[in-house]
Amino acid sequence: MAREIVYTDDLDGTHGAEPVHFGWDGITWEIDLAEPNRKRLEDALRPFLDKAHPAQVAQAKETETRPRRTRARGDGERIDYSSPEYAGNPHRGRVTEAEATYVREHLDEVNKRLSQEGLRTLDPSDDKTKERYGL
Repeated sequence: MAREIVYTDDLDGTHGAEPVHFGWDGITWEIDLAEPNRKRLEDALRPFLDKAHPAQVAQAKETETRPRRTRARGDGERIDYSSPEYAGNPHRGRVTEAEATYVREHLDEVNKRLSQEGLRTLDPSDDKTKERYGL
């Protein structure tokens, strides 16, 4: 059994409409318009389209190797998450064995510091925390 999709104009309900896509302020819009309303939209936009140009979207270049970025403090030094002042702090990436060892051996101290700094504490009963730090 064949089915036919019939588009109706979103403005006046006439049949024979087709989807029209246009962009405004970074959002792509779609409206179903029959030819007369499509022409009205185009005529209304024409003065702007005549002065505008297609946006050029920057594309990332493919490289064989990308340099790895490391988290750094404001002074450019790399943060050592295995140190007493940073162990257990939220961060991206993997937890090093040194950080995991420090957290396991000093969990109460780490949680006290995290709490004082207003950061989330490490819950030893949480499965993700267990896995991340080997608790």
